[in-house]
Amino acid sequence: MGNPSVSVIVPTYNRPRQLARCLEALSAARDETFEVIVIDDGSPEPMEAITHAFADRLDITCLRQKNTGPAGARNAGARVARAPILAFTDDDCRPEPDWLNKITEAVRKNPSARWRPNL
Repeated sequence: MGNPSVSVIVPTYNRPRQLARCLEALSAARDETFEVIVIDDGSPEPMEAITHAFADRLDITCLRQKNTGPAGARNAGARVARAPILAFTDDDCRPEPDWLNKITEAVRKNPSARWRPNL
């Protein structure tokens, strides 16, 4: 897939139903080109089957790591992100379809918000 404008990072731990609902909501996002990076933070049952079900609708990657907690999972996602804008959501959230548009619009109005340290 092409270069995304936003990388959406979703940490998850042992909540397949919540993750599926979150990914379903992200599938409805409009206009922005984005990737989704799911970090499976050591769930007893891997989350790849959930993310694989969305591969036809999302530019999605699932990375599995030893449990480090949500902050460690977010940092792991940020390290592999391809886009200049990072957006974080939790697996129990259902972002609105225009969520990413609002984020990118705010960043375009304030380009210094795009600062991204070397991770």
